[in-house]
Amino acid sequence: PPADYKIATWYEPDVESFLRGLRPPPQLGTTHNLAAIKGSHFMRDRVVGQRLPEVPLQPTNVIDWAAAQVWQYSIQHGRLSFPMIGRLAELILRRSPTVLQALRQTYHFVLLDEFQDSTHVQYDLTHTAFHGSSTMLTAVGDHKQRIMGWAMALADSFARFEADYGAKRHTLLMNYRSAPELVRIQDFMIKALDPDGLEPIVSEHLKDAVGSAEVLEFDDHHAEARCIADEIQSYLADGTLGPRDICVLTKQHPEVYAAPLLAELAARNLKGRVESDLQDLLVEPVTELVLAYLRLATQDRAPAEWLLVVEFACAIQAIDPHTPAARRVEQGLSNSIALLRTELARYATREPEVRTVVESVVRRIGKTALQQSYPQYRQGTFLDENIASFAKQLWLSVQRESSWTAALDDVVGLHAVPVMTIHKSKGLEYHTVIFLGLEDGAFWTFGSQQHEDTCAFFVAFSRAKLRVLFTSCGLRTTGPTRQNRPQATTNIQPLYEILRSAGVETRRLEALPKP
Repeated sequence: PPADYKIATWYEPDVESFLRGLRPPPQLGTTHNLAAIKGSHFMRDRVVGQRLPEVPLQPTNVIDWAAAQVWQYSIQHGRLSFPMIGRLAELILRRSPTVLQALRQTYHFVLLDEFQDSTHVQYDLTHTAFHGSSTMLTAVGDHKQRIMGWAMALADSFARFEADYGAKRHTLLMNYRSAPELVRIQDFMIKALDPDGLEPIVSEHLKDAVGSAEVLEFDDHHAEARCIADEIQSYLADGTLGPRDICVLTKQHPEVYAAPLLAELAARNLKGRVESDLQDLLVEPVTELVLAYLRLATQDRAPAEWLLVVEFACAIQAIDPHTPAARRVEQGLSNSIALLRTELARYATREPEVRTVVESVVRRIGKTALQQSYPQYRQGTFLDENIASFAKQLWLSVQRESSWTAALDDVVGLHAVPVMTIHKSKGLEYHTVIFLGLEDGAFWTFGSQQHEDTCAFFVAFSRAKLRVLFTSCGLRTTGPTRQNRPQATTNIQPLYEILRSAGVETRRLEALPKP
């Protein structure tokens, strides 16, 4: 592919539109054959469903011909999905013994996290990379948290791993996150997902923690928003909890489901924000470094940020940060940050000014240094795209705030209650979890994938340390064209039955008067 290829998802309408534009060889099939292909199944089963051949094969039917056309177009136009990249990477390893051997010699231990959601593409790539080598592999995961079936996650990843590698299974029972009451309720969920599942054990340091779980029912999402905003306000009132100790989860469309709540929080001078799109940007190395420089230029003390920039600068110059030679690096950084502080003396009022500030920081860090340190920035326009995205996000925060310090806090969401989907919450934990919309409309696939949706339900619940609230509404807006639609809980009664069996109480709250 071209150097500036893009990561692009082939959505079902995109696939079917592409197929409609093809004209297959008459001996293989017709346009009617292509029109009958279902886009999602076609990509999963025929385009990335198996390893790529080392030598291109001559298609013998119209479906294989169409799959070859998708590959040709994707590579030529630089539009590749992650599964396609996985297949290409696996092919490189098979065709390049030197690359394969170098990889195996580099990594003697490989830890495979969230293994329950491994796709067949990822499994094949790992298998080609390390099967038969001396590398030690450890797969970690929980089949009760398998929520990526829609993204081609294997149904039997652990069984395959045991068979292929002669692996020994160890069951970890200690729950280091949740209060005893939440662990007790989780056990009911575990039994629903796996009747033979073992009861989790409460960690000793949490044995006296008081946890709670509750279901709240409302007439509509406006009443829900007012009540939940009041709850959040009360949680924050005494100062023992901060906004980042609370998380609002949704099954889908957090920007829609949480919109009334975000408005109610704003009316109380509280912040909340949907983080789904920001999570990836904020963990980019270039974002972390630019933020560190800006923090150092706008705050009296920022020890973590200072350590980050010193270690980066020393690494670029191959200097041990704990030796006297690092003093010269530190002095250069101090001078650079002092000049940056002068540039930031005036608060920005226009977007070009913010872009100039960000570009000035990037020059101090050095684009070449970033590309040397982080392989993802060496090809294409990915580095420039991240810089531009961060500058745009910083400008949004600058408009909302009145100082650089406050704007930087706003960028990272320091004082905002995070809102995200269950999928984005994987691996995270919070004191309090509030799940909006335990309803049929949110779990619209429950009838066809009950086990996976129950896993998602379990994931949402298990993010919490001490408190969980589930909500449901009689009326809710679930999309731009689905405003104030009646909501039901008929189809997902198995989820409610789990909660009832565990003794979780349900409270019906009537519509509250508007303030």
